[in-house]
Amino acid sequence: MDHFEDIDPLKQAFYDVARDFPGGVVALAKRLNTNAGSLQNKVNRNNEHLYPNIGEFRAITLLTQDFRALDQLNIDCGRASYPLPETAFPADMDLLAASAEWQTDVGKTAQALRDTIQDKRITRDEVRLVRDELIRDFQRGLAMVAVLERMAEPDKIKPIAEARRG
Repeated sequence: MDHFEDIDPLKQAFYDVARDFPGGVVALAKRLNTNAGSLQNKVNRNNEHLYPNIGEFRAITLLTQDFRALDQLNIDCGRASYPLPETAFPADMDLLAASAEWQTDVGKTAQALRDTIQDKRITRDEVRLVRDELIRDFQRGLAMVAVLERMAEPDKIKPIAEARRG
């Protein structure tokens, strides 16, 4: 991925999503049923004034299944999103396997952080890499919590008279 200090990271993310789509912007525009030139202008990382509108943002994200622009928007807003689990009723072993895989990834992130600070010279690309890894780790952890929430027993419902008493 190309990174330039003066390019808006959201513009870079849109550019990367469109560039990496099979067939590029032209194929993406065709699938979106929009003008390729207009889409090219909106994802051009050097054009500071044009962005995809919210409907296009959603359509691009859903069509490509590439969440880099959404993730970048979340980062810009101090937020993070996480994918919802795909299995309706995960087995205990599936949850254990997901937990072990998640912990392995957290360990790799910790090693990347250690490698970043070890030479006492930290670059912006290293910071981006560690930040992106931490966000992915956080997202996966929250996805596991969502699975646990779906597996949890429902709260007991108190009779109205008991609830009124406190």
